[in-house]
Amino acid sequence: MKSPPHATPATHDDLLPLAIARMHAGRHAEALENFRALAQQRPDQIIAWAGLGRCAGHLGHRIEAIASLERAAHLAQQGLGTNISADAALDVAFEMHRLFAHDRSVALIETVVQKNPDHARAHHLLSQALERANRIEDALLSAQRAAKLAPDEGNAQLQLAVLEARCDMLDSSRQRLQPLCDQARPPGLRARALHELARVLDRCQAFDTAFVTMQAAQRLQLEAAHAGGFDAGWLTRELARERALCTAEWLNRHGFHGDDGRDDPLFVVGFYRSGTTLLDQMLASHPHIQSSGEAALLPAVHRELVRMQPAPGLHWTQRWEALGPGIAEHLRDVYFRSAERAIGPRSPGMVLMDKTTMNSIHLGLVNALFPRARIVFARRDPRDVLISACLQSFEPSALTCLLLEWQGAARFFDEVMRHMQATQTVLQHMQQILRYEDLIRDPQAVLAPVLRREGLSWDARILDFHLHSRPIATPSFADVARPLYGAAVGRWKHYSKRMDEVADWLAPHIASGHYAS
Repeated sequence: MKSPPHATPATHDDLLPLAIARMHAGRHAEALENFRALAQQRPDQIIAWAGLGRCAGHLGHRIEAIASLERAAHLAQQGLGTNISADAALDVAFEMHRLFAHDRSVALIETVVQKNPDHARAHHLLSQALERANRIEDALLSAQRAAKLAPDEGNAQLQLAVLEARCDMLDSSRQRLQPLCDQARPPGLRARALHELARVLDRCQAFDTAFVTMQAAQRLQLEAAHAGGFDAGWLTRELARERALCTAEWLNRHGFHGDDGRDDPLFVVGFYRSGTTLLDQMLASHPHIQSSGEAALLPAVHRELVRMQPAPGLHWTQRWEALGPGIAEHLRDVYFRSAERAIGPRSPGMVLMDKTTMNSIHLGLVNALFPRARIVFARRDPRDVLISACLQSFEPSALTCLLLEWQGAARFFDEVMRHMQATQTVLQHMQQILRYEDLIRDPQAVLAPVLRREGLSWDARILDFHLHSRPIATPSFADVARPLYGAAVGRWKHYSKRMDEVADWLAPHIASGHYAS
């Protein structure tokens, strides 16, 4: 009997090209099933496990993704130099890096380096992995080798410059970055180099030049964003819509009010560069707190809403309401299953902490799903937030593109803070505001009340957070790899004359946060 026209082919020769085609077309869920079948049929085939890892990673199934990539890495190490090329092995390492599993890639890359000592890409990837592991001197040596082997490769030179800066070799870093900022370089590389140069100039106390350099980087990135159709007004419209539709009355009528036997999470939110990563790393050092590690858990819920009610242009509340009774229970299940796929099962007595900074604009959805959740707001002097966020080179997204212009970034901050203040009046959560400056000064006094609300006692390991190795998806990974320090407090004073340009947006929050003007 012939197979139906759209049945999944059963043979390896049919499955492999189909899986690869679906993966490259972005149909990761379908490709995932194909690669799973391939891995069962041919468990010794590296491409099956590598494809499975890549698709699982795209879908947020981090546990399965890393396990699959580790299997691919093992096969790559066994076959390296015979039936596996160095670049094929490094592709597996690269996929691990996309999942911030840099530590899992080191052994594989070192094997490639041993057998191919002149492979520049291997040294480059090894440098990145060692940097994430906070082995800075080793990372610097690998970056030096990569840059020597590929002197014309801009990314290798940029990586070396970044590590030179981290090793306080500021003059060398500055000299290396300058040519990368040349007009002849690709705009993306130039923008990253300009951002890094601005940070080096800041550390060299050349603050005026640092600010001008930062703005040059922002202009390049903003031009690219506009070329891609970026709409700077989208957030203003969406937040106004959120406040209009997600009201206390709506939440009382449609939100979850039952008990499915699962404790609601602890949410850590704020604005970019407000200290959320530091809070996450410190609290996650407690043996009874499990961090989400920036896993996209609420986005998974939103994707499910769109899948179930795909009509275009609807707000999430409208999709939710159209789906009728039982949707809250289903979406909670989606959230918790997504968490398990991303970070593993939660042991009894463990508190799930969802640290996703900009969940601050999704608190209505949080409340609809988790009316008993506790929310920690990270607060920091708005002026320090602004200069730190603008000096940082973020991965481009609809949100981070709002940071690519000095006054626009201030408006962005103001909008988010006003939205958070407005939504607090309709939320049912236990809420706590933690100031970054207070956390630096007396961490136990700040964090002990948070722990008490979770039914937990103080644990001294919290103060040794920097000694624990956990994947960090944000640019703050270097900042939280050392003990608490206060050097970033008051950083804005070096740029005080620039603050007049953004005073209208920041002043209300400076006052409400009780920061000295």
